[in-house]
Amino acid sequence: MHPIPGLVRTGAPLLGYNPVVKPTPFRLAAVLALCLCAVTGTAQAQFFFIDVNGDGRPDASDVLHSGITSVDLYLDTSQAADGSPVACGSPGHGGSVEPFTISSYTFILGWEPAGGGSLTYGPWTDNLGFTISAGGTTGGRIFWTARAAPYYLAPGTYKLGTMAVTVTGTPVLHFLSSTDIDSAAITSFGSQCSGRDFDNTIKLGSDFTDARGTATGDDAPRTVWRTVRDLYR
Repeated sequence: MHPIPGLVRTGAPLLGYNPVVKPTPFRLAAVLALCLCAVTGTAQAQFFFIDVNGDGRPDASDVLHSGITSVDLYLDTSQAADGSPVACGSPGHGGSVEPFTISSYTFILGWEPAGGGSLTYGPWTDNLGFTISAGGTTGGRIFWTARAAPYYLAPGTYKLGTMAVTVTGTPVLHFLSSTDIDSAAITSFGSQCSGRDFDNTIKLGSDFTDARGTATGDDAPRTVWRTVRDLYR
């Protein structure tokens, strides 16, 4: 049995999982640094983002309102949010030559009223053909799911899937790196790259820090507090 990377902190195995490419651990020296002094600062690594308007990118027009019935979730494994390319062998990844492929993903979502409104989660529809369900739960304002496949996809930008939602007002939906509703829940993806913890799991909050949620209804240029919230919550 081989553990599914990207799903649990402990690397607990899932019966029957046997990936086409077996992950190989490599030495990793240091986590990437994040500069918070600029309002538009981004982590020099991968990023998750939520797309509301269907244009396949995160921006100030991605605002939730009562007419929205679904949102799309994306992951770019090969570029930072500013478009700069990243690789597992880049500074901060210990010289490993393994690529930022993807064989699994797991994410936690949370929402806030943001001055008014509410959100109810509907079903998650996977877009990658990752048929192995490896956990998930919903509680209060939190949604968590985990999916995997017995193969790797090449580095790139992927629409992970679509989340059905029921919205009132203009709440804000964002990613979380952890949650109290399940200690196994994280936001991450499994990869041939070893990652900071040598478990082939690239984690939000340690291996990378950029995850873009939806915009507020009055979202002008991105504020410092919202940038920090999107990166760390």
